[in-house]
Amino acid sequence: MKKVIAILLMAVLVAGIVSAKELETYERKSLFLFPAQFSADIDPALVTPERREKIDTEIYDMVVKEFTRVDFFDVQAEQSFTAFLENADAYIRDNARDIASQRMDADGKFKEAMVTLDDLLKTLENSYTLVPYVDSIKEEVKTKAFQEGDKEVDLPVSYKYVIYMHLDLYSTSTGAKLRTIKVNNGSNLMGMLFSSVGDSLVNDDSRKTEDELEALKTRQFNAAVSGLLTVLKKDMRAIPEFQIKAVASTVTAGSIGFDMGKDTGIRMDQRYKAYTYDAEGNRHMTAFAKIRKIDANYSEAQVLIGRSEEGDQIIEDPKLGLNIYAGLAFVPFNLSIMNDGPVLIEGQHAAFLAGAEYNLASSLNISELYLTANARISAPSFEDPEGAPGITDEWSMNVSTIDVGLMKKFYLSRLAITAGLSGTYSSYSWTTDDESWEYTAHSMGMTVRGGAEILITPEFTAFAQLTYDVLGNPTDITEEVSGDTVSMEDQWLEDFNAGGVGMAFGIGITF
Repeated sequence: MKKVIAILLMAVLVAGIVSAKELETYERKSLFLFPAQFSADIDPALVTPERREKIDTEIYDMVVKEFTRVDFFDVQAEQSFTAFLENADAYIRDNARDIASQRMDADGKFKEAMVTLDDLLKTLENSYTLVPYVDSIKEEVKTKAFQEGDKEVDLPVSYKYVIYMHLDLYSTSTGAKLRTIKVNNGSNLMGMLFSSVGDSLVNDDSRKTEDELEALKTRQFNAAVSGLLTVLKKDMRAIPEFQIKAVASTVTAGSIGFDMGKDTGIRMDQRYKAYTYDAEGNRHMTAFAKIRKIDANYSEAQVLIGRSEEGDQIIEDPKLGLNIYAGLAFVPFNLSIMNDGPVLIEGQHAAFLAGAEYNLASSLNISELYLTANARISAPSFEDPEGAPGITDEWSMNVSTIDVGLMKKFYLSRLAITAGLSGTYSSYSWTTDDESWEYTAHSMGMTVRGGAEILITPEFTAFAQLTYDVLGNPTDITEEVSGDTVSMEDQWLEDFNAGGVGMAFGIGITF
């Protein structure tokens, strides 16, 4: 019996030792950053001094202002980074004063670090060297035909920049390359999305002067770089060398606390997962939580899934803060003829719903506040009613409603109550089956929405919403065949409205 008890105690002890060995706490690192390197294959016209400076500045901002979990040193040395890595110890000894004076603080200004030579040398064992590369830049030009006298000429109206970049991470003490992080806006979905958001804001087909084209090039290039670095920042937070890891110090039924805060760059709504380890060292998730309170060196996260215990391993779950969702909606639309004529379309109609929301908490420090964009597309149809002027055939319609606004979420464990307000644009097109007649119109208004969503997993969500669209009748209708535009007051339509109560439900995924 004593032997059995001894074996059981030994098994518990071994399990505890295994678990204790697995637990980790993030230790602050030092990071030496070199200027961006450019591939020799890039067209020199695409890497002007201003663009080089833009890329370096964006990388500095990404590392220093957004990545405050590291002590950052800028290395503007004439020697190459390879020479630095070959003998970083000697370089630090020879350039200690310059290195300390090139420490960039979170306010974006270089200030002399209050460190000694011994302090700098000690950083070697826990420091890294980051070297950005721009592998390729391609300029895509969109042209449009404009009339000049008796002839048409194709002139540029917009630009798009496809950029491939990567970051190489080295151990400063050994010189060994540890990781390569790649991103592009040519084939990488998130890189394309974040770059195109900036592009779309400055993209139109109007004729432009030379100065306007140069300004447009600059804005488009800057939008592409900023979009790529947004994705790179998320990827850097995910690598083991920089990923935040902690041990739960305070635990309640609905929260987890750990001893890291503003000093480590913790931000509102950042995601964390809690894990425990079995006797074999296998990791099992016990809870998923989001940061709700941040002090100088302490943070507290609201538990949304599961429950954690004191001593659990807490690991950062880096995301972009972007949710994309799709589903089915039922939208209102009414179309009727004036003077008590027949009702052509009425009630709610099935629609495809797609949308995206971006978490603003990191920049505004307001928990669960989102910038949202939604599109609902339906296709109601109607037949030729007897006695309707101008109606000669069966007609099909396309009703597209797009809204952009803000949404706030209030989480109660897995369940969140949602409420939002948006500005709304609705466009309409309808045509006969033989396409002999085609008309378009549009109206503007607002959308109020409220509902609920539930976390299925930390990455997947199911939602249901009620919407109330406030939209007036279109003021004008355009006949696409002739290009003529007529006032609604001159038309035979009395009610032409996509306003009213609707509903939607579907699923979402977090990136």
